[in-house]
Amino acid sequence: ERLSGGHRGASLREDIGMAGPVRVAIVGCGFFARNHLFSWKDLASEGVELVAVCDIDPAKAKAAAEEFGVPNWYSNVDEMLDSEKIDLIDIITRMDTHRMMVEKTIGRGIATIVQKPFEFGYQSMKALKDVKDGKTIQTTIDTGISTIKKDNLATFWAELREMKK
Repeated sequence: ERLSGGHRGASLREDIGMAGPVRVAIVGCGFFARNHLFSWKDLASEGVELVAVCDIDPAKAKAAAEEFGVPNWYSNVDEMLDSEKIDLIDIITRMDTHRMMVEKTIGRGIATIVQKPFEFGYQSMKALKDVKDGKTIQTTIDTGISTIKKDNLATFWAELREMKK
């Protein structure tokens, strides 16, 4: 079963030590986004809340928000990042936008998942490990939609929580 596994708490929220829901936003509402949106919705009972979607095509963003019951949609990623409280962001955009998006999100301390393949190479990924205040981030490469599972998110979030100490 997709959501089964060895988590410790009764829900993902307990596993990652959060009192409230894990607030997730998606950037990119094209073809592959549907798979991600279905997976995030599957995790609603575990404490995942889809709070916003964004696409440069407003019609795609609005359609995704309506179909998946997401309360807010944007056509400008900076506006979304300024307006929403986001715990985790899932970037599902064109390859040539990945680095710019990752720099924006990790620069704000937002846990970030990026759809593969990366537009940038290994050396650029290493450079992105340096974030504000000299802290580092764990780089996790999404190797497919199967990675959006409760156990994987719990591990990802635990690593982020340790980083922020």
